[in-house]
Amino acid sequence: MRILVVLGLLIGMSACAAPSHLQRVAYQEDDLLIVLDQQVLSDVPGFAGPYSHPANIPSAEMKKILESLKVGPQTGMLMSLFSKDELSPLFDAETTDRLSEQFSQALANATPLEKINFYQMKTRDATHVAVTSGFILVKTGKLHLKVNQYNMPLRKGRHPSRAGLGLKQSEKGRYAFELLEGKQMAYRRYKNVLGLPGSDSHWLVIDYTDFPDPALQTPGTASSQDSAMTLEKRLRTLKHLRTEGLITEEEYSEKKQSLLKDF
Repeated sequence: MRILVVLGLLIGMSACAAPSHLQRVAYQEDDLLIVLDQQVLSDVPGFAGPYSHPANIPSAEMKKILESLKVGPQTGMLMSLFSKDELSPLFDAETTDRLSEQFSQALANATPLEKINFYQMKTRDATHVAVTSGFILVKTGKLHLKVNQYNMPLRKGRHPSRAGLGLKQSEKGRYAFELLEGKQMAYRRYKNVLGLPGSDSHWLVIDYTDFPDPALQTPGTASSQDSAMTLEKRLRTLKHLRTEGLITEEEYSEKKQSLLKDF
């Protein structure tokens, strides 16, 4: 009788642990996992599905989009204006090539109820890998890309969806990040899901039908007048931060010299 009770408890626990939505693997290698997932985005208004899938985004167009994505440290207040030198590509060149092909195929094979989850892993040290994960989907002519984790540590051998589990809140802060919202690029941040002012710095909405060539969007193509206006705006903001006591005199001088040097 006792054995039956224990067995019943184990079965019940297994049922509770099972996913409440359907998934199917679209691509799997040691360093990359792509899953077609029917989990409903219930906390995001208007995103319960169906999506505009299957969708046709050629790998060449997808590559242009992925090459343009930049990520940087999460910065508070207006100091994000002075962190441009800390931006990095979201994916390296080799990963971009692979994801371009796999994202294009996954979108072509997805059903209207499936979004595309991705988990990209790279070696961190002898015992851990670094996981970058998120999802993509197409809805009403726009490509949505959400990055949930960026270079989050995970012990080798564990499923990438468990990256970051067990970290203290203070430790998780070390891995906070923001995706760059392009000014001239054809994407913007998705509005805060709670309808409050602001936006989700991990979610981009991309107009993939007319996406510009990244080579044409480099800072060097901006006019000298635009550059001067940008510099003037940053210097004014920097001075305001010093006046309000939000940065020290030393920080003010350091940032000012950095801006003038870059200009």
